Amino acid sequence: MNIADIAFASVLALSAIVAAILVSRARGDARRYVQFASALYGALSLADLFATAHASAQSQLATAAVARIVLSLAPAALALGFAASFEGPPPQAFAIAALVLGCTAGIAAAMTGAQFIAMAALFASVCAILTFAIRRWRADSRSAIQAMVCGFTLLAGAAADMTGGIEAETSLALFSAAALLAAALACAMRSNLVVEQPALQHSNVIALVRRER
Repeated sequence: MNIADIAFASVLALSAIVAAILVSRARGDARRYVQFASALYGALSLADLFATAHASAQSQLATAAVARIVLSLAPAALALGFAASFEGPPPQAFAIAALVLGCTAGIAAAMTGAQFIAMAALFASVCAILTFAIRRWRADSRSAIQAMVCGFTLLAGAAADMTGGIEAETSLALFSAAALLAAALACAMRSNLVVEQPALQHSNVIALVRRER
């Protein structure tokens, strides 16, 4: 049993829990998408822990299959979370199509062992995330930077996973944890700004009324 693998898988599990908590006050749609991605990464961490505990060829294959599905579907959920937080709730038909395509790509990659299918779905989601970040830059540069961190760490994790081996699983877990936390911080921060702005305007109005008196 590799203690390092258990530690890094535990880091991903804890990051999934923290991300779900951080985004609990975000907009409804953004919260649901990010928490869904958190659940997926939590499932990946549990699969890693299971494979580490049993150390068999079958468990490794099962973990690889789970990883392909998560790598395809979770970034799509995060991209929808950024869309809901930065741009407004995406059309329901578009959101369903994005999630179905991500899930289909993950299942196809898991069944065939063709990693490029999952990587293609992930790359499309990262492109969408970076697009939302660029469009949000002027209004909220901090959230935009966090969105960019999320996108680039997703790419880094996918690139590391392509190399194979124990080191690849460790890198994937750490990069996925960083991407998930960055997404949660960006969506939660954006939603808090939206909530705080009306309150500030209201207090300014009261201050003006008092001055007039």
